[in-house]
Amino acid sequence: MKTYHEQTRLRPATREEVEALLKGNHVLEGADLSGLDLSGLNFSGVRLAGAKLSGANLSQANFSFANLTRARLDQVQAVRANFNAAQAEFAVFGLAVLEEADFRRANLRRSNFVGVRAARADFSQSDIYYARFANCDLQGTHFSQANLMRAVFRAADLRGSDFAGARGQANFDRVRR
Repeated sequence: MKTYHEQTRLRPATREEVEALLKGNHVLEGADLSGLDLSGLNFSGVRLAGAKLSGANLSQANFSFANLTRARLDQVQAVRANFNAAQAEFAVFGLAVLEEADFRRANLRRSNFVGVRAARADFSQSDIYYARFANCDLQGTHFSQANLMRAVFRAADLRGSDFAGARGQANFDRVRR
């Protein structure tokens, strides 16, 4: 398996180039996929640690079991994307649209969700230790059985959200419930 850094090009310019890399089982660690339309693609189990996906369209893409540690996902469109059981510690999702996204059982420790729109997303059983949710729309979002220890919810809209069985002490500051 080749790592993306061994390729002659450091940034795939088209969706087709990304699809070819995925078919070839390439590791995309540190890849710059910013601004590309990657909607509906299957990144399940792919190593994308440190990748830059800023501004990309990830709607309905599958990132289940992917490694997104320290990845940049700011300003992505990821409506109904699947991040089930993804490893995304220290990931940045700033200003992302994550409506109805699936983050069940994901490792989101110390991740940044400032300014996201994640209405009806599912963070059930996820680990959001020390994650930061500020100025977010989290209406109807599920956090049931999630690890909330030291998570910060500041100026977030949590109306209709479900925290049943969640554990750990989170900081709720100026939230709407």
